[in-house]
Amino acid sequence: MIGSTISHYRIIEKLGEGGMGVVYKAEDTKLKRTVALKFLPPQLTQDEEAKSRFVHEAQAASGLDHPSICTIHEIDQTEDGRMFVSMAYYGGEPLNKHLAQGRFNPDETVRLATEIAKGLARAHDAGVVHRDIKPGNIMLTQHGEAKIVDFGLAKLAGVSRFTREGVTVGTTPYMSPEQARGDDVDHRSDVWSLGVVMYEMLSGTTPFKGEYDQVILYSILNQSPTDLSTLVPDLPPELGQIIGRCLKKDLNDRYQRAAELVEDLENYQRGKKKIPTRSWRLNGFFGTPRTRTLTWSLAAVVAIIAASFAIAPIREGWKSFFGFPSIPEARYIAVLPFTNVGGGTENEAFSNGIVERLTSRLSQLERFQGSLWVVPAVEIYRRNVASPSEAKNLFGATLAVSGSVQRNRESIQISLNLLDASSMRQLRSSIIEGRVQHLGDLEESVLIALIGMLEMEVPPAVRARVAMLGTRNSEAHDLYLKGRGYLQRYREKGNLEKAIDLFKDAVAEDSTYAEAFAGLGEAYWRQYEITNDVRWVDQAIQNSTTAQRLNDKLLAVHLTLGLVYNGTGRPVDAEREFRSALTLDPVSAQAYQGLARALEIRGDVAASEETYRRAVELRPAYATTHNDLGTFLARLGKYEAAAHEFRAVVEIAPGAVTGYRNLGGMYWYMNRRDEAVRWFLKALELEPDYRTYSNLATLYYYEGKFSEVSQMYQKALEISDKDYRVWGYLAAAYVQLPDREKARDAYARAIKMGEERRTVNAREPELLVNLAGYYAAVDSVRRSRELLGIVISQRPTDISVLYVIGTVYETLGNRAEALRWIGRAIEKGYSIQEINANPELRELRKDPKFAAILKR
Repeated sequence: MIGSTISHYRIIEKLGEGGMGVVYKAEDTKLKRTVALKFLPPQLTQDEEAKSRFVHEAQAASGLDHPSICTIHEIDQTEDGRMFVSMAYYGGEPLNKHLAQGRFNPDETVRLATEIAKGLARAHDAGVVHRDIKPGNIMLTQHGEAKIVDFGLAKLAGVSRFTREGVTVGTTPYMSPEQARGDDVDHRSDVWSLGVVMYEMLSGTTPFKGEYDQVILYSILNQSPTDLSTLVPDLPPELGQIIGRCLKKDLNDRYQRAAELVEDLENYQRGKKKIPTRSWRLNGFFGTPRTRTLTWSLAAVVAIIAASFAIAPIREGWKSFFGFPSIPEARYIAVLPFTNVGGGTENEAFSNGIVERLTSRLSQLERFQGSLWVVPAVEIYRRNVASPSEAKNLFGATLAVSGSVQRNRESIQISLNLLDASSMRQLRSSIIEGRVQHLGDLEESVLIALIGMLEMEVPPAVRARVAMLGTRNSEAHDLYLKGRGYLQRYREKGNLEKAIDLFKDAVAEDSTYAEAFAGLGEAYWRQYEITNDVRWVDQAIQNSTTAQRLNDKLLAVHLTLGLVYNGTGRPVDAEREFRSALTLDPVSAQAYQGLARALEIRGDVAASEETYRRAVELRPAYATTHNDLGTFLARLGKYEAAAHEFRAVVEIAPGAVTGYRNLGGMYWYMNRRDEAVRWFLKALELEPDYRTYSNLATLYYYEGKFSEVSQMYQKALEISDKDYRVWGYLAAAYVQLPDREKARDAYARAIKMGEERRTVNAREPELLVNLAGYYAAVDSVRRSRELLGIVISQRPTDISVLYVIGTVYETLGNRAEALRWIGRAIEKGYSIQEINANPELRELRKDPKFAAILKR
């Protein structure tokens, strides 16, 4: 079979074999997807009863559209009459293989059992009974999701029985008593079997055992299983009661519907620990006098406990008493990328879009929750954070949210897990289901579930405002979510083009969809950032302003416009947009960062510093705000103060390379060379980042190690060749080697990239002064002076810019101006060590006037 083609399926490998068939992994050559093909074994191909059962299996299962049920694609037969079913291929292994490796903990057992029970509830609603629920018929995908497979024994309600009289169908240890007797069975038999599976997951053994099938059947019919709590000492009693009710021998005492089991399992997961009292038989409504006393006593205790939950310290005490994990008071949250269970790039984008929206909405609640802040989704994706420990190391997160998204044609299932970022312990979990045509309702349900998991009290009006959609067109919203998903990973090849196309389709569906226009504006701006093609800038502004015209109350619109205006040298416009953003969200870290930068660009240094410090006050445990303030202080020459902020970054986010790299730079400026090198090397240990290589190369440059310098810059360019400054640094190193030809080529590359950048922002001081230096180095004196004039007219405050102006004048041969500008930089705190080490200033340092400047 391996390698052969049957119909339009190419057989790849054999996956397994069971009593009702053999399963192969195959490629669907028409739809280019991997599938699982299940064939009846040859000895059964002549058995019309088995064939009939097989057909009904496919008919039953193909009508069941649920995330926890294996999807059936089609039924067909080979040329020689062997029948097969084409099913979805999920990877992973059946539950029985996992059980062979050890038991499951209660939380994982309940999570998987809930998924299985939901799948059974869907099947039962369609009149389908599985009749052979066992670990071998439950697949655990590579993403850890449960899938019920093999409805080969399914019985359609109302369809005549295919099992012969006296023949029991099922697997003996998992059979219900009615199955063991050979009676007719219904959906309650599946509930029993799932109870057996749960028992086995927790204890590692089935509840009814024997050397022969007859012994097992007798045990099922006549004996009680070993008390599960004796096998699992840490078993929560409420969970034991749930399983106990599944295993009631009288089917009328069991859960009557799988949906009832789902309800109790979900209540348990949410922490309600609801005892399934429906399973108790009562002799009359109130019972005997003695039981009445006990009932009222218990009711009083429950009432007291419930009332005490209104008092926070007592509430936490009860949680501890019941072993219910508490949520940290400081809710510093990272929402991690969700697992895309169904596969496919479109579904992946949809999943990413859901995560981005959930993150954004959760962050809008920060203003109402004093101890809450949320890591922006862009930071999670930019740093490729995939685990709670990474979130803790990079951002100082105390909590992480993981999950999965499974999307079918009509339905979507989203699972949420709340994890302690330090211990990796799962604190809460929830599963939310919805319809594709009601995406807005599903998103709101996900947000409400997460708010509940975080134990936050949010007024209904606030929650409604945060959850509000920008369109009633479900198709437009679906396109928008996928567009956001692609935009989140805009640096991956082709993603920006897909995001732009999806946003365009969204606004074509709904021309009043402001959020989609805002997404389109942001996508065009990111396109410019990557390509340096200026045609994207106008598109970014045009679509963002359209979004603003449609709805000026959208935070994303003001943030995008502010980002574009800052990047195009329009700080006054940027300031207006970021202030508008802060009226909508007074604690938006992105708005504070953009506003501070706009104020700095337009020369209001004091207001800029105040704004950066305000952001730190609002989020003292957020590494990014400390890094922003530190970078600003470094531009002012306040190296010790900047180092203080970068040390905070390292302390809060020990896994973030930025803090180590920037701290190394400050130690260099403070003439502490060995410490600088140590921090740079520590940064490289964490991540081979091009900026760190560039910084270390600059240090070696000032030490005269020009051969090592060129190697370091080459390493930096191997990682990223998009930064014009690195080309300029490399050119200066070639000058000192000397290698004039390579120097000229590198300067030409730096000039080309710098001029392209200048078409977007013609007044960026650092860019202007660097370009002036490059032109001076290649003897384009007029152009160099022209650019110097522009930057000087802006009255720059960045001391690095003041210093570079002086070095450019020295290259141009204007010693007086060189001394004047370098003197201003020194007065404001620029590193004298760097000036003394710069090989380009050898002659200037011999000038007595320079010595006089140092004595001031």
